[in-house]
Amino acid sequence: MDVFFTSYAEGSLGNKANAIYYPMAQLLKERLGDYGTGLSTWFLMFVILGPKSQGAGGPERVLYKKKSNELDMRLNVDFERFKSGDEATRRAVLYECMLRSLDLMAGKKIADLDVAALKADVEKIAASEGWAG
Repeated sequence: MDVFFTSYAEGSLGNKANAIYYPMAQLLKERLGDYGTGLSTWFLMFVILGPKSQGAGGPERVLYKKKSNELDMRLNVDFERFKSGDEATRRAVLYECMLRSLDLMAGKKIADLDVAALKADVEKIAASEGWAG
């Protein structure tokens, strides 16, 4: 399964987010196992926009593309907590969004995908790396 994280963020927060989620995605790509054939790509966009930004508060997107087995998610992140937090807090905020994406993934009931095992492995990796803060 390919793991692809990106962000849509206000100002320099995009660079700060990138410095956190890129290494997270790389570790997940290296360490995650096989969870079935139901998902080829887990795409997650962290949306980090202040209340006055254009597009802030917009609807989130959770789209499963059955033909390609891709999950396209665009989820809002707690802007104030991310903006005012130190690096550990920012990492925890992104990790919380990642966990929420896994819960939403489970809600899609994708055939031949063991989301529970995937989430358990993500949680183990996060615990070993200190992502929860």
